[in-house]
Amino acid sequence: MTNIFDTIIIGGGPAGVQAGIYLVRANKKVLLIHKSGIGSLAKANQIENFYGIFGASGKDVYLTGINQVKSLGASVFDEEVSSVSHDYENNLFEVSAGGKEFHSKSLILAMGKEQKTNSDFMINVNQGVSYCALCDGFFYKNKKVAVIGESEFAFAEFKHLLDVTDDVTLLLNAKAHNILPKYIRNNEESKIVEIKNGENRNVKVVFDDARSQEFDGVFIAEGSIGASAITKLLGLTKTNDGHIVVDEKMQTNINGVFACGDINGTPYQIAKAVSDGMKAGLSVINYLNK
Repeated sequence: MTNIFDTIIIGGGPAGVQAGIYLVRANKKVLLIHKSGIGSLAKANQIENFYGIFGASGKDVYLTGINQVKSLGASVFDEEVSSVSHDYENNLFEVSAGGKEFHSKSLILAMGKEQKTNSDFMINVNQGVSYCALCDGFFYKNKKVAVIGESEFAFAEFKHLLDVTDDVTLLLNAKAHNILPKYIRNNEESKIVEIKNGENRNVKVVFDDARSQEFDGVFIAEGSIGASAITKLLGLTKTNDGHIVVDEKMQTNINGVFACGDINGTPYQIAKAVSDGMKAGLSVINYLNK
């Protein structure tokens, strides 16, 4: 195994960038993975409540931060993360993004607060809908399942499900997509209008052309992997409202995994995110040095 980073930071907002700045200045090998334009900061029109910044757009602040940590020596990869795992045998973390796999000695989660999916269809079902194939795929062994999504994350979910069943369909929900890998079968590109209870405890997916398909389970994977899925995959403790639990040093319950910024809870402010990022960066430096 080659090209192992000291830390991988998931998220390019104030928390992740601040952590990265401290780490690269401490001569640590850092990879920051982010997806441009995703998150509340990049969508803000003006920033006026943070020291030294007055009237700049959120997008400008976001890009300035990315350029700053990159110029200091961090590797920056602009792609969506599709999966995260912990290699306990080698005590390394594995992160997949953009069709590539990266390994690190530590991990910093700084993706911001959980973003709602862009689904414009109704979900009226009691059971059978999941948002994490690695977490729940086992319950659908040899069953008929579907994945809704068109991103790298959706493809990764599809591949995970192939380990438990051969009957997997990718539903693109009438969205544009790049050339699909050959191993993926997808439905006609009809728009989904509703997911509801089907016959015999199945899940029915209803399309705008009056067609419908029934599955034992449906996995929703629109956009990129979210904090909820990562929390389950790594076994992180979270609060009732879905935030990751950390101590005063931004350390989670899993050794080597740190979390900072909005992902930890309110207030959702740049000042708090930068403070968290500073603490996480210093904590990871100490963790690596030990």
